[in-house]
Formats: sequence, structure tokens, C-alpha cells
Amino acid sequence: MSVNSMKVRNGITFKPVAQSSTPENGDVYYDSTANLFYFYQNGAWVNYLTLSNYRAGTTTISNGGTSVSVTFSSAMASTSYAVTATISNTTDTNPQFIPVTITAISTTGFTAKWNLATDTANYSLQWTVLANN
Repeated sequence: MSVNSMKVRNGITFKPVAQSSTPENGDVYYDSTANLFYFYQNGAWVNYLTLSNYRAGTTTISNGGTSVSVTFSSAMASTSYAVTATISNTTDTNPQFIPVTITAISTTGFTAKWNLATDTANYSLQWTVLANN
């Protein structure tokens, strides 16, 4: 029987929870120790966070900050990527109304700016980057 697509209503449970000794491209497993999905891609196991088209992180914002530079741990293939960024502060106030503008996009990172200086050192920028394919 061949399955070309699947509609899922209540989620999927992936098993096994370890790398296959005879993997094939497209195999997937979830490592519950590392809390990561792994994919067998182009002859090698890669986890979701190290795929070449995705980056994510949290960057600390200094007290009085109006911008922060983010540097990727490894460069993107090009500057054709989308950034999602939000400012958070779980200690003092909820900064839900601070809009973030992304500037200085390069293959190695970007700059995030906002128009209101932070009033404590308890702020951080949560960001994700996904390549436009």
C-alpha cells in the first residue's frame, strides 16, 4: 500500500526514538533526551535546529536598549530569509506593544530596532529565521 498524503487531526507520534542503523532519506525520529526532531537528509542525520534554512534564538537586551545585533552561529546561504522577532520581559512588564523593525540583514545576522528604550535589563528578543525558498 502506498500513502502519498495523510490528514492528521490529533497529532502524530513518531517512533522509533533512536536513529535507524539502516536509514533512508526522509526517515524521521524524535530524540526525547535532546528534545529535537532528526531527519535523514542527503545521506546524513540532521536535527531541525541545524537545517541550513532555519535559525532561532534569544538575545539579551541591555537596560535602555533600542536595538540589538543578532549573529548566527552559522551563516545562512543568502540574505533571502524572513525574520520573526518579539520582545519579552517575564519579570517586569509585558512589552506586547513594542513593534520591532529588522534592519542590516546579512548572511551572518541582522539588527532588530524598536522606538522605545527598555527600562530594565530584563528584556530579551526571541527570534526565528527561515529561508525563503
